[in-house]
Amino acid sequence: MAALPRCGARLVQGEPLDTGCLSIRKIDVRHPADAQVQTATLAWWQSLAHLEAWAHEHPTHLAILQSFGELARHFAPDVTVVLGHEVYVVPAGGARAEYLNCHDRTGLLPFLGHLSGAVSDLVSDH
Repeated sequence: MAALPRCGARLVQGEPLDTGCLSIRKIDVRHPADAQVQTATLAWWQSLAHLEAWAHEHPTHLAILQSFGELARHFAPDVTVVLGHEVYVVPAGGARAEYLNCHDRTGLLPFLGHLSGAVSDLVSDH
């Protein structure tokens, strides 16, 4: 079995200018009664095109898919995975973020100097 890639969220987060992912957080919800863990990933992408390109072509996502396939074959039939995706597209001018007295690594701030004008509109001077 090939070496597993690091957590997908960390891979994307480590390459924001290459992937177009502005912010990503992995969240685990633990259910103590049955010891199950639900994992969710919340991310902001520069555009839907960036998300699609990463999902279809980027080496980090391809490595994740390959490793998952190998793990599923290795543990079959004792593995159960349920995957779901929700994608919301915010129309141009439809998002607003306010950062007051925040550290320069807060939220989308680290990426604003590197992004196109359309994404810079996420932060308002109002």
